[in-house]
Amino acid sequence: MRLLSLGVGLVLLAGCGRASIKTYHRPQTAWDTIRKVALLPVETPSENQIRREQLTQLFATELRKEAGLEEVIDVSSDSPLGLFPSAEEVGKRYTVDGVFSLSVDDTDGLSIQVKLHDALTGELIWTDSYLAGGGAEIYSSKTAQQRIQRAFHRIANDFSKIRASSSR
Repeated sequence: MRLLSLGVGLVLLAGCGRASIKTYHRPQTAWDTIRKVALLPVETPSENQIRREQLTQLFATELRKEAGLEEVIDVSSDSPLGLFPSAEEVGKRYTVDGVFSLSVDDTDGLSIQVKLHDALTGELIWTDSYLAGGGAEIYSSKTAQQRIQRAFHRIANDFSKIRASSSR
């Protein structure tokens, strides 16, 4: 009975439309040394290359506004569809400190996973997950884009706070 109650609770929670963010960061990271980052193309369930490029640009814009980085390089134009180089490869090619990868799924609700990898080792140093239930709600493409932009803004802001707290 407890499992059934838990399952029903999870279904209700998933469809309620509230957002949750879960963050991890590697404690020993010297955040002030991460000044220049590359951004891999956004992964989506869609094969629509234009949509991927739009989402990548949208996240790059939010990072530039919020994160206080010297440079954000969008490498999506250098990556053929479906071919995502490793963080180490990108780090060598663009001489960056970190490499962002992210996935967006807005087919039922909104799920965003953002990861920052060390450009030299490929090790995960920061991740942020944004989940908002959608249930049976139907969103226009404009509303969905606005939700994604707000989520990207929150994630970039979280990253900025982590960086700022380490420089104190």
